[in-house]
Amino acid sequence: MDSLLFLLELKLEDLPESELKIANYILKQKTNVIHQSVMEVAKGAGASTSAVIRLCKSLDIPSFQELKIMLARDVFIGTSARNEDKGVPDDPASATTKELIQQTSISSIESIKDLAKMVSIEHCIEASKLLIDTVFIHAFGIGLSNGIAFDFAHKMQRIGLLCGYSQETQMQMITACNLKPGMVGVVVSHSGNTKEMVRAAKIMKQNGVKVISITGNPHGDLVLFSDIVLLAPLSEPLKRQGASSSRISQLVLIDMLFSLIIEHRPETYGEYLAKTSKAFN
Repeated sequence: MDSLLFLLELKLEDLPESELKIANYILKQKTNVIHQSVMEVAKGAGASTSAVIRLCKSLDIPSFQELKIMLARDVFIGTSARNEDKGVPDDPASATTKELIQQTSISSIESIKDLAKMVSIEHCIEASKLLIDTVFIHAFGIGLSNGIAFDFAHKMQRIGLLCGYSQETQMQMITACNLKPGMVGVVVSHSGNTKEMVRAAKIMKQNGVKVISITGNPHGDLVLFSDIVLLAPLSEPLKRQGASSSRISQLVLIDMLFSLIIEHRPETYGEYLAKTSKAFN
């Protein structure tokens, strides 16, 4: 079942004002909300009870009771609960320097642990074989995800795989239009709903290009236009910490792909690694 806190963070920007009040109240008072009625939540948020019900519908949750069950699951067994157990505050703005360092470290460690639990070995193997057999790869990503795309392209080129990369969004869109069947596009989107990346994936899919997506959202629009979906966990809310822990899990996921590719043809790719390493020294 989806994380309620994740769904709220994902949809915050799209919610009308009345529902936004409810969403922000739940995010700030999540432990209290578990024990509150619809009327109490509405009063606490300064909104109407109908706004609470509308928020449930916006999140595709059948009832307020179901919303509270999802919230309880997040609070008591989710990332927030793990942090609270270790004495780490939910709000970085109120943390001391020591707490902030501890929080960042714990979040990063938990992100890698979560990745190890949820990563699909089958999808990773399938993706690595697709990357080996293709004639050309191009990595896509904007904002924070652009750095992940760069790391992916860098690793592919280190072992002799032809992989393109562009930092500029319009150039990425042009490339998406010009890729042909037999080629592969690797699209990185933290939320899975970045409109430019969804559009690029859709264009490539229409042109017969295979699309591998790296995302934290299994229900994002990007998934609809992907042949292989590689999930990296969202270990913090989308607006917190610049998504640092999620970037770490995505980088580790790319390292996994890199290792699998080398494992397929160790002599060939080992030779490329030796050549590029020698060039750096």
